[in-house]
Amino acid sequence: MKKGISIIVTCTLLAMMAAGCGSNTNTKSTAASAEAEKLTEIKTKLDKEFTDYYGPDKFSGYVYISKKGNVLLDKGYGKADYEKGTENTKQTNYDIGSITKQITAFGIMQLQEKKLLDVNDKVDKYLPAFPHGNEITIHQLLCHTSGLPEYSTEFDIRKFRPSYKNFGIEGKDEKVNFLFSSGKGFQYSNPGYVLLGYIIEKVSGETLDVYLKKNIFDPLDMKNTSFRDETGHLSNLATGYETENKEKIETSWTLENIGFVYGSGGLCSTVEDMLKWEKALTEQKLISKESYEKIYTPNENNYGYGWYIFKDSAGKISYEHYGTGVGFRTYFLRAVDEDIKVIIITNYLNAPLEDMASLTKDYLK
Repeated sequence: MKKGISIIVTCTLLAMMAAGCGSNTNTKSTAASAEAEKLTEIKTKLDKEFTDYYGPDKFSGYVYISKKGNVLLDKGYGKADYEKGTENTKQTNYDIGSITKQITAFGIMQLQEKKLLDVNDKVDKYLPAFPHGNEITIHQLLCHTSGLPEYSTEFDIRKFRPSYKNFGIEGKDEKVNFLFSSGKGFQYSNPGYVLLGYIIEKVSGETLDVYLKKNIFDPLDMKNTSFRDETGHLSNLATGYETENKEKIETSWTLENIGFVYGSGGLCSTVEDMLKWEKALTEQKLISKESYEKIYTPNENNYGYGWYIFKDSAGKISYEHYGTGVGFRTYFLRAVDEDIKVIIITNYLNAPLEDMASLTKDYLK
């Protein structure tokens, strides 16, 4: 009799457990279904924004958006070349402008790990002819606190490149106007990152393009990321336009008149390669954890080394940056705590990229 009661009780408990498990499974299934439906709705709305709201008069390029492993948009819009009818694809090359800065900063950190430089070193240790180079540090160049202006036509920065014929001799009398004392403010400075590129060349003994290829692009299999060649040519490079009139932005790109910006801008890449770069950053490849922490430490104006760093009210961190090239614009967002990746690249110089970025972030909240 007792044995019979035991069997009945056991069966009852098993039935209750099965019912409970079924209830949990149903709840999880319902939640997963609702989440999938929500993601599908977001995908449709995002695509509609880039297809209809902005449309071919406002936007041409490529968009990649993902959240928590779910790809919400991975699509080209408009044309890479309107005369030839070439599509914008994941393998199309675009001028990524100031996205170059984060890669230059990465190179600096690699050299520091090899003890070939220190970010606290003064600039004149490597570029001896640069005026007031004994007053500013590599760190200040990296986080835009050196006092150098955003742009400058007052001095010929090419004289400070190690390959310059009179390197270390000419340039001492160049007029370099600083906006404030080093370390006493913030001013986004392209010349500052040009100098960082020169420092990489001086320390490594290689041109910047060779150094980046050997130490970053090849190890990460970024086969389609590089600078243009000496004539400004690059295979599969999209054509840069203004916007609605599809007017090409013509430029006489040569190493002589444009190539000196290396370090600050000028790199070209594909969305495919930029995703490889993002993956390497997420997995913290090629440099140490300590170097990554330095890169992501916000200084004045929330700027680290090649990234703007933001923390929202909930304490969630994101890294982002814009880039502008000759007829191109780029937006790159890594919201690491929410596992969000956004890459928007356009071959329209006047595309409303800030609006697009803001709208995209609103959808992803």
